Amino acid sequence: SGLIILSTVIVQKQVNFMISKDRGYDPENVMMLELGQISEQSRKSFIEKLKAQHVVKSVATSDVYFGEDFSMNAAYFETEEDQNYFHPSILPVDDEFQNTFNIKMKEGRFFDRERKGDFDAVVLNESALHEYGGAGSLIGKNVIFGGKTFQVIGIISDFNFRSLRYKIEPLVLMQMENCSNVYVKVRNAQIPDVIGLVQQMWREFHIDFPLNYTFHDEVVARHYVKDQQVKKLLFLLSVVSVAIACVGLYAVSFFSIVRRTKEIGIRKVNGARVAEVMAMLNKDFVKWVVIAFVIATPVAWYAMHRWLENFAYKTELSWWVFALAGLLALGIALLTVSWQSWKAATRNPVEALRYE
Repeated sequence: SGLIILSTVIVQKQVNFMISKDRGYDPENVMMLELGQISEQSRKSFIEKLKAQHVVKSVATSDVYFGEDFSMNAAYFETEEDQNYFHPSILPVDDEFQNTFNIKMKEGRFFDRERKGDFDAVVLNESALHEYGGAGSLIGKNVIFGGKTFQVIGIISDFNFRSLRYKIEPLVLMQMENCSNVYVKVRNAQIPDVIGLVQQMWREFHIDFPLNYTFHDEVVARHYVKDQQVKKLLFLLSVVSVAIACVGLYAVSFFSIVRRTKEIGIRKVNGARVAEVMAMLNKDFVKWVVIAFVIATPVAWYAMHRWLENFAYKTELSWWVFALAGLLALGIALLTVSWQSWKAATRNPVEALRYE
């Protein structure tokens, strides 16, 4: 059970780490809609009206669903030569995308719809910048992909647009207006107001398919559904294994104390205190619990180290995790046997010796 307790604590720590880790952008209070089935003009009018509402902070769009994996393409820095090759994901977005998700700029600027040249420009993330082997800044230089040449106008901070199981890959953002995936940043967490507003606009624009929406933090949470299931399963297994271990330990302690009834009585007659008798009875069980945990620790460390290799971003196997699990196992063992020890230590020694 020590092995299961250790594994449970580490899995809990890793899942909590993934859920709470800063992804490099703000996923909170972003309502996601899909408007690919209406005309471009209706979609444009819908988006413009949304932007004008006081409960809406900003509205962005993208051509692919932001929150899940999207396609990667061959690309080149400056010229189509092998030494300039890199393999980025391509994300077509509008000029509000950076502001809506609060993505930080490292260099240069983001897209501006008033600058027509920006439709032939790209913004790269830091991981793409690290692929560049040339000298000087990338701002103003060209990137080639899909048979077209684009000018680099900005570098954004890296952000996790995939599960934390994977490292951040090179990313190229290009500008595209009026895309079908819509992201509504809600002001001051006024989510019920925005939901009601969108439902009203749905009727107003006579959209003939059901309104389906989600929130971006929910999409992010889906990346870790299986890990959450493993977390719950291990917790259940740890509860069951601890319960079984406690029953076994209780039975062993009972029969051990029964065999030592005479010894306990003699010690009590000779002046042994209750605490001394309890310490004597508990130390043997504590010794075996400690030995078992010492054996389980390297096995758990190896198993959890291999499991954590599945994640590009992972928590540390800190010493305090093993110390906490050890103290937990020791505490459970002491609670289990102490009741029997206390009953034996407080029993009248005359009755114990008469029994013998």
